[in-house]
Amino acid sequence: MIISMGLTLVKSILKIFFRLKTGGVENIPGKGPYIIAPNHASYLDAFAVVSGMPSESFRDLYLLGIQKYFAGRFGKAFARLANVIPIDQEMYLNKALQMSSYVLRNGRSLLVFPEGGRSFDGQLMEFKKGVGILSLELNLPVIPVYIKGSFEALPRTAAWPRFREIKVFYGKPFHPSGMDISKKPAGIDSYQFFVNELRDRVKRLKD
Repeated sequence: MIISMGLTLVKSILKIFFRLKTGGVENIPGKGPYIIAPNHASYLDAFAVVSGMPSESFRDLYLLGIQKYFAGRFGKAFARLANVIPIDQEMYLNKALQMSSYVLRNGRSLLVFPEGGRSFDGQLMEFKKGVGILSLELNLPVIPVYIKGSFEALPRTAAWPRFREIKVFYGKPFHPSGMDISKKPAGIDSYQFFVNELRDRVKRLKD
Protein backbone atom coordinates (compact mmCIF):
# COMPACT_ATOMS: atom_id res chain seq x y z
CA MET A 1 0.00 0.00 0.00
CA ILE A 2 2.73 2.47 0.99
CA ILE A 3 4.85 1.47 -2.01
CA SER A 4 1.89 1.93 -4.36
CA MET A 5 1.13 5.37 -2.91
CA GLY A 6 4.78 6.39 -3.14
CA LEU A 7 5.00 5.30 -6.78
CA THR A 8 1.82 7.18 -7.61
CA LEU A 9 3.26 10.32 -6.02
CA VAL A 10 6.54 10.01 -7.93
CA LYS A 11 4.70 9.46 -11.21
CA SER A 12 2.55 12.52 -10.57
CA ILE A 13 5.59 14.71 -9.83
CA LEU A 14 7.40 13.53 -12.97
CA LYS A 15 4.36 14.08 -15.18
CA ILE A 16 3.41 17.48 -13.75
CA PHE A 17 6.81 19.13 -13.32
CA PHE A 18 8.90 17.29 -15.94
CA ARG A 19 6.15 16.42 -18.46
CA LEU A 20 7.33 12.81 -18.48
CA LYS A 21 6.73 10.97 -21.74
CA THR A 22 7.51 7.35 -22.57
CA GLY A 23 7.92 5.14 -25.60
CA GLY A 24 8.30 1.40 -26.07
CA VAL A 25 6.64 0.41 -22.79
CA GLU A 26 5.29 -2.63 -24.63
CA ASN A 27 8.88 -3.93 -24.79
CA ILE A 28 8.92 -4.54 -21.02
CA PRO A 29 8.29 -8.27 -20.47
CA GLY A 30 5.12 -9.10 -18.59
CA LYS A 31 7.06 -11.31 -16.22
CA GLY A 32 10.66 -11.35 -14.96
CA PRO A 33 13.38 -11.89 -14.31
CA TYR A 34 15.08 -9.40 -16.61
CA ILE A 35 17.56 -6.52 -16.34
CA ILE A 36 16.78 -2.90 -17.20
CA ALA A 37 19.84 -0.96 -18.34
CA PRO A 38 19.42 2.82 -18.83
CA ASN A 39 21.92 5.59 -19.48
CA HIS A 40 22.69 7.68 -16.40
CA ALA A 41 23.03 11.46 -16.30
CA SER A 42 20.98 12.58 -13.29
CA TYR A 43 19.56 11.66 -9.90
CA LEU A 44 16.18 11.79 -11.62
CA ASP A 45 16.93 8.81 -13.87
CA ALA A 46 15.76 5.94 -11.66
CA PHE A 47 12.56 7.81 -10.80
CA ALA A 48 11.91 8.48 -14.49
CA VAL A 49 12.47 4.85 -15.51
CA VAL A 50 10.18 3.33 -12.86
CA SER A 51 7.55 6.05 -13.37
CA GLY A 52 7.24 5.05 -17.01
CA MET A 53 6.76 1.37 -16.20
CA PRO A 54 3.48 -0.39 -15.40
CA SER A 55 2.88 -0.48 -11.64
CA GLU A 56 2.81 -4.28 -11.58
CA SER A 57 6.32 -4.41 -13.07
CA PHE A 58 7.70 -2.19 -10.29
CA ARG A 59 6.61 -4.56 -7.51
CA ASP A 60 9.25 -7.13 -8.50
CA LEU A 61 11.93 -4.62 -9.54
CA TYR A 62 15.04 -3.97 -7.45
CA LEU A 63 17.56 -1.17 -7.88
CA LEU A 64 21.25 -0.98 -7.00
CA GLY A 65 22.28 2.13 -5.06
CA ILE A 66 25.47 3.43 -3.47
CA GLN A 67 25.20 2.86 0.28
CA LYS A 68 26.25 6.37 1.35
CA TYR A 69 23.12 7.80 -0.27
CA PHE A 70 20.90 5.55 1.84
CA ALA A 71 22.48 6.02 5.25
CA GLY A 72 20.61 7.06 8.37
CA ARG A 73 17.13 6.22 9.49
CA PHE A 74 15.32 7.96 6.65
CA GLY A 75 17.67 6.65 3.97
CA LYS A 76 17.39 3.06 5.14
CA ALA A 77 13.61 3.29 5.36
CA PHE A 78 13.43 4.70 1.83
CA ALA A 79 15.71 1.92 0.53
CA ARG A 80 13.39 -0.73 1.97
CA LEU A 81 10.27 0.87 0.53
CA ALA A 82 11.80 1.44 -2.92
CA ASN A 83 13.48 -1.98 -3.20
CA VAL A 84 16.92 -0.38 -3.29
CA ILE A 85 19.91 -2.64 -2.60
CA PRO A 86 22.55 -0.40 -0.97
CA ILE A 87 26.07 -1.34 -2.11
CA ASP A 88 29.28 -0.33 -0.37
CA GLN A 89 31.25 1.58 -3.01
CA GLU A 90 34.55 0.11 -1.79
CA MET A 91 33.28 -3.40 -2.54
CA TYR A 92 31.01 -2.37 -5.38
CA LEU A 93 31.66 -4.92 -8.13
CA ASN A 94 31.79 -8.15 -6.11
CA LYS A 95 28.99 -7.16 -3.75
CA ALA A 96 26.80 -5.86 -6.55
CA LEU A 97 27.21 -9.04 -8.59
CA GLN A 98 26.45 -11.26 -5.59
CA MET A 99 23.35 -9.34 -4.58
CA SER A 100 22.17 -8.90 -8.16
CA SER A 101 22.55 -12.60 -8.88
CA TYR A 102 20.56 -13.46 -5.76
CA VAL A 103 17.71 -11.14 -6.74
CA LEU A 104 17.56 -12.40 -10.34
CA ARG A 105 17.79 -16.08 -9.38
CA ASN A 106 14.75 -15.56 -7.17
CA GLY A 107 12.64 -14.37 -10.07
CA ARG A 108 12.92 -10.63 -9.44
CA SER A 109 14.08 -8.06 -11.99
CA LEU A 110 16.85 -5.51 -11.63
CA LEU A 111 17.54 -1.93 -12.70
CA VAL A 112 21.26 -1.30 -13.21
CA PHE A 113 23.10 1.70 -14.66
CA PRO A 114 25.86 0.08 -16.76
CA GLU A 115 27.95 3.28 -16.89
CA GLY A 116 28.56 2.94 -13.16
CA GLY A 117 27.92 6.63 -12.45
CA ARG A 118 26.33 9.81 -13.76
CA SER A 119 27.67 11.38 -16.93
CA PHE A 120 29.50 14.69 -16.50
CA ASP A 121 28.30 16.14 -19.82
CA GLY A 122 25.17 14.19 -20.62
CA GLN A 123 26.94 12.02 -23.19
CA LEU A 124 26.80 8.24 -23.00
CA MET A 125 29.86 6.81 -21.24
CA GLU A 126 31.40 3.37 -21.70
CA PHE A 127 29.51 0.44 -20.16
CA LYS A 128 31.10 -1.70 -17.46
CA LYS A 129 30.89 -5.44 -17.93
CA GLY A 130 28.84 -6.29 -14.81
CA VAL A 131 25.54 -6.35 -16.70
CA GLY A 132 27.14 -8.63 -19.29
CA ILE A 133 28.27 -11.06 -16.60
CA LEU A 134 24.78 -11.23 -15.11
CA SER A 135 23.00 -11.57 -18.44
CA LEU A 136 25.30 -14.22 -19.92
CA GLU A 137 25.79 -16.29 -16.77
CA LEU A 138 22.08 -16.32 -15.87
CA ASN A 139 20.87 -16.32 -19.49
CA LEU A 140 18.57 -13.34 -18.96
CA PRO A 141 17.41 -10.58 -21.32
CA VAL A 142 18.42 -6.95 -20.87
CA ILE A 143 16.07 -4.08 -21.71
CA PRO A 144 18.06 -1.14 -23.14
CA VAL A 145 16.63 2.22 -22.02
CA TYR A 146 17.48 5.76 -23.05
CA ILE A 147 16.52 8.70 -20.85
CA LYS A 148 16.40 12.05 -22.63
CA GLY A 149 16.25 15.40 -20.82
CA SER A 150 17.25 14.38 -17.31
CA PHE A 151 20.70 15.93 -17.71
CA GLU A 152 19.12 19.24 -18.67
CA ALA A 153 16.74 18.95 -15.71
CA LEU A 154 19.30 18.01 -13.05
CA PRO A 155 22.96 17.61 -14.08
CA ARG A 156 25.69 16.61 -11.62
CA THR A 157 26.67 20.22 -11.01
CA ALA A 158 23.17 21.44 -10.12
CA ALA A 159 21.83 21.68 -6.59
CA TRP A 160 18.20 22.11 -7.67
CA PRO A 161 16.28 20.72 -10.64
CA ARG A 162 15.03 22.73 -13.57
CA PHE A 163 11.62 21.73 -14.87
CA ARG A 164 12.55 20.39 -18.29
CA GLU A 165 10.78 17.68 -20.28
CA ILE A 166 12.03 14.13 -19.71
CA LYS A 167 11.43 11.25 -22.11
CA VAL A 168 12.12 7.57 -21.48
CA PHE A 169 12.47 5.09 -24.36
CA TYR A 170 12.37 1.34 -23.63
CA GLY A 171 14.03 -0.81 -26.30
CA LYS A 172 13.41 -4.40 -27.31
CA PRO A 173 14.89 -7.06 -25.00
CA PHE A 174 18.47 -8.01 -25.84
CA HIS A 175 18.95 -11.70 -25.08
CA PRO A 176 22.34 -13.46 -24.93
CA SER A 177 21.17 -15.69 -27.77
CA GLY A 178 20.92 -12.58 -29.95
CA MET A 179 24.64 -11.85 -29.63
CA ASP A 180 26.69 -12.68 -32.73
CA ILE A 181 29.87 -13.93 -31.09
CA SER A 182 31.55 -14.30 -34.50
CA LYS A 183 31.84 -10.50 -34.60
CA LYS A 184 33.69 -10.27 -31.27
CA PRO A 185 36.99 -8.41 -31.74
CA ALA A 186 40.18 -9.95 -30.41
CA GLY A 187 41.28 -8.68 -27.03
CA ILE A 188 37.90 -8.40 -25.29
CA ASP A 189 35.88 -11.07 -23.52
CA SER A 190 32.27 -12.04 -24.20
CA TYR A 191 30.96 -9.96 -21.30
CA GLN A 192 32.49 -6.74 -22.61
CA PHE A 193 31.40 -7.57 -26.15
CA PHE A 194 27.84 -7.98 -24.88
CA VAL A 195 27.74 -4.65 -23.05
CA ASN A 196 29.34 -2.87 -26.01
CA GLU A 197 26.45 -4.09 -28.15
CA LEU A 198 24.03 -3.13 -25.39
CA ARG A 199 25.50 0.37 -25.32
CA ASP A 200 24.96 0.67 -29.08
CA ARG A 201 21.33 -0.32 -28.61
CA VAL A 202 20.84 2.27 -25.87
CA LYS A 203 22.48 4.90 -28.07
CA ARG A 204 20.22 4.06 -31.02
CA LEU A 205 17.16 4.76 -28.87
CA LYS A 206 18.37 8.35 -28.62
CA ASP A 207 17.64 8.82 -32.31
